[in-house]
Amino acid sequence: MSQNGHPKGSVGRLLAAARAKDKAKTEVPQPPKQPRGSVGKLLRKESKESKESEENEVNEKNEWNDWNEEPAEPEEPEEPAAPEPPTPPPKTPKGSVGKLLAAGKSSKAKEEARGGKSPHLPRGSVGRLISGLGRLPRVGNMMRRRAQQRPLRPRSPTRAPGSHKRPASPKRIASHDSWEKLAQRRGEGDSGGKGKGGKGGKGRDARLPPPPPPTHRIPPKARPVLPGTTGKGRPVPSSSVDETSKRKMSFKDVAAREVKKRRTTVKMVHWSQSCRIRSGIAMQIKMSDQGLSDQDLYNWVQWMVSQLPTRPGKSIALLDLSNNSITSVGVNFVCNFLQDFNIRCDVWDLSGNPITDEGLLRIARHVTAETGPALRIDFNGTQVTVFGFQWLLTILSLHPLYPVERVTAKGQVEFQPLWVGLRDTSINAKEVEDFFLGGRFESLCCSVCLEPCHEDGGSVPPRCRGATGRKSNTVIHLAMELPESCRQMADSTLGICSKGIMQLPPPKTWRNMWLQGDHWQRDKWQREEPQFLYEDSDFMVLMKPATWHCSSQDQGRNLLKRCQQMSSNDRKMMLQKQLMQQDTPALHDYLILRFGADPMFREVMREDMLYGMVHRLDVGTTGSLLLGKTLESFRWAKEQIIRQALVRDYIALVHGTFAKNAKNYQPRGLIMAPIDKTHYHITRRCEVMPQGQHAATHYECLAEFKSKDGSQYSLLHCRLLTGRTHQIRVHCEHIGLPLVGDKQYYRKRAKHDPTLVCNRPFLHKVRFVFSQSSEEPVVIWTPLASAEDLVAVLKQLKISDWRAIRAEDLGRLGTIENK
Repeated sequence: MSQNGHPKGSVGRLLAAARAKDKAKTEVPQPPKQPRGSVGKLLRKESKESKESEENEVNEKNEWNDWNEEPAEPEEPEEPAAPEPPTPPPKTPKGSVGKLLAAGKSSKAKEEARGGKSPHLPRGSVGRLISGLGRLPRVGNMMRRRAQQRPLRPRSPTRAPGSHKRPASPKRIASHDSWEKLAQRRGEGDSGGKGKGGKGGKGRDARLPPPPPPTHRIPPKARPVLPGTTGKGRPVPSSSVDETSKRKMSFKDVAAREVKKRRTTVKMVHWSQSCRIRSGIAMQIKMSDQGLSDQDLYNWVQWMVSQLPTRPGKSIALLDLSNNSITSVGVNFVCNFLQDFNIRCDVWDLSGNPITDEGLLRIARHVTAETGPALRIDFNGTQVTVFGFQWLLTILSLHPLYPVERVTAKGQVEFQPLWVGLRDTSINAKEVEDFFLGGRFESLCCSVCLEPCHEDGGSVPPRCRGATGRKSNTVIHLAMELPESCRQMADSTLGICSKGIMQLPPPKTWRNMWLQGDHWQRDKWQREEPQFLYEDSDFMVLMKPATWHCSSQDQGRNLLKRCQQMSSNDRKMMLQKQLMQQDTPALHDYLILRFGADPMFREVMREDMLYGMVHRLDVGTTGSLLLGKTLESFRWAKEQIIRQALVRDYIALVHGTFAKNAKNYQPRGLIMAPIDKTHYHITRRCEVMPQGQHAATHYECLAEFKSKDGSQYSLLHCRLLTGRTHQIRVHCEHIGLPLVGDKQYYRKRAKHDPTLVCNRPFLHKVRFVFSQSSEEPVVIWTPLASAEDLVAVLKQLKISDWRAIRAEDLGRLGTIENK
C-alpha cells in the first residue's frame, strides 16, 4: 500500500486510470493553452478575423431578408456617433517565423485559387498557427525558385554597404562604364553573335537584360559645341544652362591642374639637371639664384627622396643654395633629410639667404653629429649675429673630429680647420672684439685662424696645421675682417687640442663646503663632499665625487619630512655619518640635507624631479652635474636634453690600442651601436643588441701608454651624442677596449698589468656646456687635475705615442715620459 492508502503495482495503475476517466466525465473540459509571444499574437489575430467573417455573413443574410420584406416607415435620423480611433495594425514578426508565415500565406492563396487544400501540415504550435495557411514549401525549393527567378547581371565593381563579399579584382574593373559595355557585349552575343553565350542565346549570358540607355550624351570630339547651343546648333534649354556653367568651371579646374602639373614637371626637369646624383660617388647640387622658398625646398627634399639610388654616395661634395629666399625652416628641412639618410655634406653655401642664428645653430649641431664633419660653410650676406658665431665656436671647440684630418699626396697628415664665411652679416666688429677680449673666447681653449687663405681650400697655411702633424686646437678659419687685437688674442690661444684637459688648474668653487673646520673628523671620511662650480638664479652645477649614486630611493621622502623639523647642526651631523659610512650614499640625500629647508628649492624638492638633478652620472664617474633651482628652469633643461643641445666631453683610459685590439676602428671616428637595458635590473649590465636604443659616441685617441710589464693602454677623449645608461663603458667594451678599473665590463680586456691599481672606472667628465634660459652658452671645465686618484693611475704609466698631448703637459701631472 502507498502512503495515501491506494494499492501499488498493476492493480493500482488500473484503479488510478478508472478514477481519472470518471473525473474527466464529470469535469468541464478546459480550452488548450495558447502560445505566447509573436505566435500567440498571430493566433489571436486569426481568431479575431474568423469571428469578423462570421459576423459579416450574418449581416449579409439579414440585409437580404430586410430587402425582401416590405419597407418600414422612416424613422427620425439619429445623431451620428463619434468615429472610433483606428486600431494600429498588429506587428508582423521578423526573422525565420516571419519568412515561414509569408511563404505560407502565398502557398495558401495558390491553393485557394486552385480549389485544393494543403496536406502534410506540421505539428505543434507552428502547425496550429498555419493550420489554414496551406502547404509550407521547403527552404531548399524556395531558394532554388528564387535563384531561377532572379535575372543575371554583372557584379558591382564596389562592395555594397553592409555586404561581406570582397570586391572584384581591380585588374578586372576599370570603371562603371566598362561594366555597361560588358553587359552590352553579352547582350549582343545573345542576339546571335559569336561571343560567349551566343548561338541562339543558349548560354549563361543569354539571360542578361539589355543595357540601360545612357542618362546623358556627350558630343563627339570632332564636333565642337558652342556655349548656349547643343551639338546640332540648337539652343540649350534653360534647365541645362547650369550644367554648362558647371562644366565650364570644371574645365577651368582641369586647366589649372594641368598648368600646375606642367610647372612641377618643369621644376623636376630643372632639378634633375641641377642635381648630379649617381650611385657610389659624391653628389653635387647646384641650385643657386632660383628663387627657392621654404615650401619649394620641402618639395625638393621630397623629390630627392624618390631620386636617391639604392646605394647613394656617402657624401654631397657641394650643396649650393645661395641667393634664394630660404629661412631657418628650410635649413631644418635639409638637415633632417641628410640626417635621416646619413648623408655627409662637405661644402655648404647658403649665402644671400635671410637665415638667422637659429639656422646657423642647426647646421652647427648637424656638422658635429653623426653624419660627419664638414669642410666649409658660407654664410655671407645672412642675418647671423655674434650670438650664432659664439655658439658655433663653442660647439666646435674640443670636438673629437675637428679640425678634420686628411692625408696629403706625400703621405703627410694634416689637420684642416672648418672654413666659415661670415662677411656682410649682422655681426658687429665691436661685439666680436668684446667676445675675444672679454674672456669668453679664452675660456673655450681653442684658436681661430684669421690669416688670408685660398678659398678653394687647396693650400692650408701653417697657422691652420698642427705642429709636426699633431692635432691643434684651431677649429675655424674665419673669413671676416677683424681688428688686430683679435688676431693677437687668437695667436696667444694657439696650442694643442688637449690644452683645456691637461693645462687648466682645478676649478674654483662658488659655495663654501658645508662641513668646515677640523672638528668634523675628515681623516675618517670615506668620500669627499660635493662642491658647487657654478650658480645663478636658475641653475647650479655640482662637482660629483666618486662613490655617490644618483638613483632615486623611497627614503628621500621620509628624509625630506624630517629635515623640515631638524636644526642646521643636526643635519650636518647626519651628513657626516653619510661621509663616514662604507655603503654608497645617495646624492639626493645630500641635496635634501643642505637645501631641503630652503624655500628657494621648494618647487624641485620632489621625488619625480630627482630633487633638482636634471641628469645623472654613474657611481664611479666624476664630473659636473646640472641642478635646476626652479620648476621653470628644470623643465627648460629637460627640453635641452631632449633636443641634444648639451655638450658632454669625457676622458677615459682603456685597455689595449687601436692597432692591435680594436675591431676595424680607427683612432678617430664614431661608434654607433644600439644599447639594450632589458636585463639591467638583474645583471646591472647593458648590452649592444639590435633591438636596443639608438646610441652614438664620437671619440679620438689622445695618447698611448705602457706599463712596467709591457701592457698597453690608450687615453681616449669621448663626446656623447646620446645619453644612454653606461654608454661609454658599453661602447668601449664593444670595440674591444674596455675601461681600466671597470669590473662590470671587462670581458674583452687585453693583457693588463695586475699591479696597476684603479679602484673605480677610469672615466671623468672634463667639460660641460649648457644654455641658460636666455640661451647663452655656459662652459664648465673640470680638468683631469681635479680627479687626483685618476692622475695617480697615470703616474704609474709611461707614454709611448702621443697624437694630441704634449709630453710637458703629462710631466706637469707627474707622468713619466718615454718618448
